[in-house]
Amino acid sequence: MSSAEPNWRSTSPPRCSICQEYRSEDLARLLPCGHEFDLTCVNALLRSSGVVGRSCPLCRSRIQEVHHYFKPDGTYETHIVGPARAESPLISGPFIREDEELREGMSFAERESVLEFRRLRQGEDYHLRMCLLKGQNCAREGNKIIFTRSCIDIEIDQLPHLAGTTSVLRRKLLIPTTPITPAIERAIRQAGAPDTNAITRARKETGILLAKIGDFRQQYTTFDLKGLRYKVQYDAKGLNTSVRKSVRVRKEEDGDAVVIVRTVELSEMYATRPPETDPDESNGIYRVDREKAIRLAREEIQGVLEFAFVKVPGFRPLEPVSSGILDVRVGRECEYCDLGGHRNGDCELMLVREILTDMEFPEGLGGAGAV
Repeated sequence: MSSAEPNWRSTSPPRCSICQEYRSEDLARLLPCGHEFDLTCVNALLRSSGVVGRSCPLCRSRIQEVHHYFKPDGTYETHIVGPARAESPLISGPFIREDEELREGMSFAERESVLEFRRLRQGEDYHLRMCLLKGQNCAREGNKIIFTRSCIDIEIDQLPHLAGTTSVLRRKLLIPTTPITPAIERAIRQAGAPDTNAITRARKETGILLAKIGDFRQQYTTFDLKGLRYKVQYDAKGLNTSVRKSVRVRKEEDGDAVVIVRTVELSEMYATRPPETDPDESNGIYRVDREKAIRLAREEIQGVLEFAFVKVPGFRPLEPVSSGILDVRVGRECEYCDLGGHRNGDCELMLVREILTDMEFPEGLGGAGAV
C-alpha cells in the first residue's frame, strides 16, 4: 500500500537505536510514535518473539504501522501491525514470519489457520496463579509442634509469541515439624484450639500416598519420580499437546516431617497444519492412551478453574483457541478416588476452604512453585 509522505519528521537520533550504527538509506518508520530505524533492524524486530517485537525500542509504545521503502516522489509502503494484521491481505513481506505467510495453493482451512495464528501472536500475555487451600492446622506433640497444610496450586501462562498455553497443577501435602519456642506457643494460643484430628487425617493421607508409590518409607527419604511424556502432535483442535506427571517426596529420616507434591504439566501449542507423520504408536504408547492422559489432565485443570471462577468471579478467561482445557469432553473416571462417576479430580475440590490468588508463600508452605 502506498501513501504520500507526511509533513512531520521524527526526532529519531542519527544512529539506529537497535544496531547502534548510522542509519542507512533503507529506513522504516514506526507509527504512531514516528521513530525511525534501519529497515533490516525493524524486520528482525517484528519477526522476533514476545512483547519486544510489538513495541518501539525507544519509547516502548505499541507499534501499529510501519512505513518503509521510501521513494523520491515522497510515497512509501505501509505495513499494518496489530490485530488488523490478521485481516490484512498481505501474503508475505519483510515483516512476516515464515510460519505466518499465506502461500499459493493453500486450502481455505490452511489459510484460516495461518490468519488465526497471526491473531494469536498479537494478543496479550495471560498469567494466572492460584492456591486452593484445603486445610492447615497445627498441634503439639511432646516438645515439638506439628503443622499440616494441604492445597492445590495452579499456574497458567498464555504467551502470544508462542501461540500456546502452559499449565502446571500441583497437589501438595506438607507436614513440617518445629521445636516449641515461646513465640510459637503464643501464636498457637492466639490461633485457638488446635485440631488434633486434622493431624491424624493428614498422616493417614500421607500413608496412602506413600503406599501408592511403593515401599517408600522403609527405603527412601527423598524421592523424585517423573512419568513419561504423552504427546499428540495434532489433536482435534489443531494443537500440539503433551502432558507429564511427576511426584516429589521429602521425608525426615527420624521424624514425622514430610512433603509430597504431585504435579501435572500440560503444554498446548497452536499448529497451523498437521505434521507430515503422526504415528499411532510413539515410544511404545498408542495414540488412544496418549489422548486419554491429555484428556484427564485437561479435566482436572478445567475443574479447578471452574470451581475457582465461581468462588472468586472476575477472572479473565483463557484464550480458547490455544487451549483445549475449557472445552474438553468430560469423562467419568477419576485418578484421585476409587468411586469415579465424576470429572477427574472434582472429589478433592469439595475439601477446598479458601482460594488465594497472586500470593507468595514461605518456602515449603504452599504457593505455586514452592517446595
